[in-house]
Amino acid sequence: MRNSEARFGFLRRAECIRDENRSMAIKAISLKQPWATLVILGAKMYETRSWNTSHRGVMAIHASRTFSDETARLCLHEPFRSVLRGAGYRSGWDLPRGVVLGTVELVEVCATAELDPRTLSATELAFGNFRPRRFAFQLAHPRKWDPPVPMPGHLNIYDIDLTNHGNSEDTERSNAEQNRY
Repeated sequence: MRNSEARFGFLRRAECIRDENRSMAIKAISLKQPWATLVILGAKMYETRSWNTSHRGVMAIHASRTFSDETARLCLHEPFRSVLRGAGYRSGWDLPRGVVLGTVELVEVCATAELDPRTLSATELAFGNFRPRRFAFQLAHPRKWDPPVPMPGHLNIYDIDLTNHGNSEDTERSNAEQNRY
């Protein structure tokens, strides 16, 4: 069994793209910290973008390497501070970067003008940019990967190859389990 099949076996067949070489790929989006962690913690259920997408379904959340002093200061203010501290992060500089943190399901996308701000919590409003002419990606079912998987990020929604990112101890699993995938 390939390392990636053991590590990412929980991904349903429909969530991965497989080619003739049995490589495993999944859609992904790169987010800056702390927003990537907030999504994986389930504290942020909408990601807002200036662009729309037709993708729906599972997608990996990549934490970009980019992190500024300004963003670190933001992490010291509420509601960022209490959510991140509750997850064990003492400062923004402790947040993992340059890694895939886990997966979420992209349920729906709508224009921010279509959202009723009264239906969003104060925390959700603080975590997002809901100005006009943007799109709100509704996210659900966050699943944290432990440990996160190091890899480069990209702009927009992109495919990541999980083929060579498994745990070495998982390679000892039986061929019978391999046939499930």
